[in-house]
Amino acid sequence: MSNYKFLITLLLILVIASMGYTQVSPETRAMWHTRWSCANDSQIQAVVDYMVAHHMNVLLVQVYGDGYALYNSSFVPHSPEAPGFDALASAVSRGHAAGIKVHAYINMTNVYSGGLGTPSAPNHIINSHPEWAMVNDAGVSDITKVGVSGTMIFYCPEHPGFAQYCRDVAVEIATNYAVDGIHMDYIRYPENNYCYCDLHKTNFYNTYGRYPSAGDADWDQWRFNNITNLVTWIYNDVHNVDPLCEVSAATWKTSGAYFQDAFGMLEAGVLDSAMPMTYTSDEDLFRQWITAYHQNSGGRNIYAGIYVPSNLLKEEVIAAREIGVEGQALFCYDDIGRTATRDIEAVYTADAAVFPLYWLDGSPDTWAPVISGIGATGITGDTAVINWHTDEKADSKVEYGLTTSYGSVKTDSTDVYDHVITLTGLSASTTYHYRVTSIDPSNNSSTSTDYVFTTTSGGLADIIIDDDDAGYSSSGNWYYGSGAGDAAYNGDYYYAVDDVVESASARWTPYITSANNYEVYIMYRAGTNRCDNTPYTVYYSGGSQTFLINQKMNGGPVWNLLGTFYFAAGNTGYVKIGNNASGGDVVCADAVKWVAAGGPTPTPTPSQTPTPTPTPTPTTTPTSTSTPTPTPTPTPTPGPEVIVDNAQGSPAFTITGTWGTTTGAGYEGSYRYATTGKANTATWKANLAQSGTYNVSVIYLASGNRSTGAKFIIHTASGDVEQFVNQQINSMTWVSLGNYSFNAGDNTITLDALNSVAGKKIVVIADAVKFTLAAP
Repeated sequence: MSNYKFLITLLLILVIASMGYTQVSPETRAMWHTRWSCANDSQIQAVVDYMVAHHMNVLLVQVYGDGYALYNSSFVPHSPEAPGFDALASAVSRGHAAGIKVHAYINMTNVYSGGLGTPSAPNHIINSHPEWAMVNDAGVSDITKVGVSGTMIFYCPEHPGFAQYCRDVAVEIATNYAVDGIHMDYIRYPENNYCYCDLHKTNFYNTYGRYPSAGDADWDQWRFNNITNLVTWIYNDVHNVDPLCEVSAATWKTSGAYFQDAFGMLEAGVLDSAMPMTYTSDEDLFRQWITAYHQNSGGRNIYAGIYVPSNLLKEEVIAAREIGVEGQALFCYDDIGRTATRDIEAVYTADAAVFPLYWLDGSPDTWAPVISGIGATGITGDTAVINWHTDEKADSKVEYGLTTSYGSVKTDSTDVYDHVITLTGLSASTTYHYRVTSIDPSNNSSTSTDYVFTTTSGGLADIIIDDDDAGYSSSGNWYYGSGAGDAAYNGDYYYAVDDVVESASARWTPYITSANNYEVYIMYRAGTNRCDNTPYTVYYSGGSQTFLINQKMNGGPVWNLLGTFYFAAGNTGYVKIGNNASGGDVVCADAVKWVAAGGPTPTPTPSQTPTPTPTPTPTTTPTSTSTPTPTPTPTPTPGPEVIVDNAQGSPAFTITGTWGTTTGAGYEGSYRYATTGKANTATWKANLAQSGTYNVSVIYLASGNRSTGAKFIIHTASGDVEQFVNQQINSMTWVSLGNYSFNAGDNTITLDALNSVAGKKIVVIADAVKFTLAAP
């Protein structure tokens, strides 16, 4: 499993000191070979001969791409690049004769290169099923790219017909050819703004009662599920044909990118191996990516993808061995030159067996679990929660005590990936040593080094989760930053390039031992290239709240308060950061802190304004109602209420200009929206039974395309008052505009889109307004 473990490795490594290298076995050494060099027997023989001469053992030969087959298929047209030639039969015959395993390498959702023009074969997928093409968020089908140079055309994995087609390609090959593996490339979405085809939208609406939109967590998960479901179907049906056929995928360098949950598929056991495309000329970055795969392999094999032109082939093979993964995969044969050959000769000096697949071939599992993410959280005067992760399911044991002799033990025999052991009966203000052990079902054991924690003098201790601590996770492309000193928590952090939609995210998930109100703080390394509207979302018991943080200022060692929230016991709450931001180049993910703030309460009490204020207030950005005036209290004093919703219509709710309507979301199930900078208004009219001071609050569905300063005009008994609301935050919570005097009878609130803060494709939301009597 992911596991070229150090203890076992010591028994397998032959050190040849005089030659200055280390030779290992078993070790999978794969080579990708693309379809552009598969036109005849001599081209196939050339790559086989090279691999034999250089002690490589797995050939990944591309036999399906651009919708054409380089094998004999009953339904896929044959490649015009190799008319009449069965490249797969040649590779299997010649590879097996030379002792090399052969995997059929096939493209999945990427079905065609636009620059090739319209294919001539009537049964080509482009001609026979253009309706299967993916559609972007602007409603443009990928089929329109046919004939456009430099483009790739992707098909939708949710279409049953296309999913069946992908499954049939893999199963036909496994049925008719003695391949040792099926290798899937492009098993993902092309970008985060795909796929918005009618089938996707309809199916999502029928399940959730709303149409998909960027930033919707359910919509993201929906697309993750589409890819995982397709891989699962192919995995099961290929193994029904050939139980020993290795099913693998070329995965993205970071799990979670483009809705490809590589770690999740490995842990679910629907991939036998992953070949992450960790292509880089930065060895530290390569180690970071491969280490993450090693620690989250689900007990399956990881072959580190190495880009031959990076000129770091030797260094990255050595790094992969030191990390402990089961092999490497080189991309690709056509790019190998003198430098790469010299590196290959330095690291592959003798033959090696491929790494075993014990769950398929019955070989013994002798590989111990990989332990990572060890940490102590939820510390009080007498308790502590110990957390860690293993790359395969295993049991849990914590030894703890006042010295490294420990003396106390707590165990859980349940085999899990994520381990949680709660220690109780501890002494206050005391430092404890601890270490963790996990044993897998085959009785392979791993034990950590020594760690310490200190109990508090009483009450709940602060919970701090730093990047790479237990409880920190990420998806998409994040880059490591170090040497920050106290400008970042513990001196290091991660950063991601900003994007129009969320393509990278990170989350901090605490283990809460005692349900309570907690103040939530964040720390990050500030810089001039940081975004000034970085979205942090706090997911607490019963809801969530998003804050847009200006990371150009208030960086470490300052802890920035987001607010106070109620968290239930366990690990259901968390804080998330996304890269869907602007006003800079990158967002920074560093650390989050939870500070107990009082006894349990069933209702969260979030702060309306992060402290220090995250969004600067120059003249270009009106003052946000995150700090309402004239009173700062977001929760009005209880009293008689009048709520006016947009769905009530005239005379309670009226509009001027052009407004759209969205149903299935918002207060009472609908809301209105209008473009900013145009003469659009919405007015709510409430008939108040008595004169007095009323708190006025508004509710809306927040999102990234909302105005950061929606202008509300409160028509009070003493005149008009203007308030600006940042509608990108505080989603579906009543946001106070303040307390004002009103006379009995009809009173109105107006939303002025013309004079709200505008921007490209920015709208204001008109949903519901509430008047709550504060004082007669």
